[in-house]
Amino acid sequence: MAGNENRQEYSNITTIDFAHQINKEDVQSSSCDGDNMGISSNDGIKSTLSKTQPRPHHRKSAHWQAINAVLKKDKCLSQRHFNIIKRIGSGCAGFIFLTQLEESDLYFVLKVMNRAHLESINKSTSIENEIDVLQLLDHPFLPTLYYSFEMDMYTVLVMDYCPGGDLYEVRNQQPGGFFSEKDTRFYAAEVLIALEYLHMLGIMYRDLKPENILIKEDGHIMLIDFDLAIQGHFNPTLARFHSLPLQCPSIEDISRVFTCFNPGNMCGIKKKMKSSGHRKKKKLLSSLPELQTEPTGVHSMKAVGTYEYMAPEIAEGKGYGSAVDWWAFGVLLYDMLYGRTPFVGHDDISTSANIRDKSLVFPKAQRVSTAAKDLMKQLLVKDPAKRLGCKNGASEIKKHPFFNGIEWALVLQSPPPIVPGPYKCEQDSEEDSHN
Repeated sequence: MAGNENRQEYSNITTIDFAHQINKEDVQSSSCDGDNMGISSNDGIKSTLSKTQPRPHHRKSAHWQAINAVLKKDKCLSQRHFNIIKRIGSGCAGFIFLTQLEESDLYFVLKVMNRAHLESINKSTSIENEIDVLQLLDHPFLPTLYYSFEMDMYTVLVMDYCPGGDLYEVRNQQPGGFFSEKDTRFYAAEVLIALEYLHMLGIMYRDLKPENILIKEDGHIMLIDFDLAIQGHFNPTLARFHSLPLQCPSIEDISRVFTCFNPGNMCGIKKKMKSSGHRKKKKLLSSLPELQTEPTGVHSMKAVGTYEYMAPEIAEGKGYGSAVDWWAFGVLLYDMLYGRTPFVGHDDISTSANIRDKSLVFPKAQRVSTAAKDLMKQLLVKDPAKRLGCKNGASEIKKHPFFNGIEWALVLQSPPPIVPGPYKCEQDSEEDSHN
């Protein structure tokens, strides 16, 4: 299928398998000398324990407690603290391993990146970029960087593991190879919230696709891979909230009141909702803060990402801004509802030409609501200045009729379509562990 063949990095780089090079000599070379985070580096790449420690949505995290227990005992983390179970993913940046932390029943992902290889393909800054972005994140739908360390030729990131696989795999397992509109609405709402948070931080993501949306053990999503993300300025605005000025001076001010980032606030709202009648519930939800933000000063000329999800302004080689994320969000909706992307061609060149020139067409064989089609039409506008979301960000998209019935402040309380549950190592065969 052309659609599957086109699911590759724009740079068309063949991944090199680093896994066999990670040996005992590399482990022994990991050092706990140097700074108090245990990593000595001569190449300017800083290895970090998340300096802020557990943030609000990780307040009771067993994973943080386990990491801190090891740090208290050994002062640092290295590969010797992790039992590598199997390789679970790969990309041009490196390989992903499922691991278990020593003396615990907790699973983590190690993202292993070969610095020399990335330098050879002019992507050496992607490691530093990803670490910088990950250190900013504090959100239930985004990964946590627990720690990073270096071996002789590798930088290793320690992050969350999601046992439910990625949205591309899950979608292919559905009848007909596409999601129902109800399930699409659930996943799209959570992705929208994740993008809203990134844009609030001034981050343009640039790599939205089903393969980068993982399903956590509780069934909610996690957006991953930030080596293509770039950060600019931001000017978040809160509407419908009168105890704060409309122009908030800092992210902390927003996080303090914006319920999506504060589980404590959500719990309080949930209790009020249970004890209130329909009118009071509606009034309570309408009084919640509405965040309006789009990154400013974020512009790029670099053609990056996956062809099928590229916005026209990228395909045309023009400069672009954060509106490319809303185009990709429209493609994602189409992909979930129809099982394929709207402009895919028989190769990358034809796909790029279709994105620039072809009109949006909806397959007649599948029944999709008028609201869903209208939302995709407004997102897949070739002129970024006229694209839904380009002015006030996610708040514009949330108001679209397709999302009617979504209680945005309580999305984490909504039952997911699929709940994979925790990973169980004993279920894997010896053969699986080598694939």
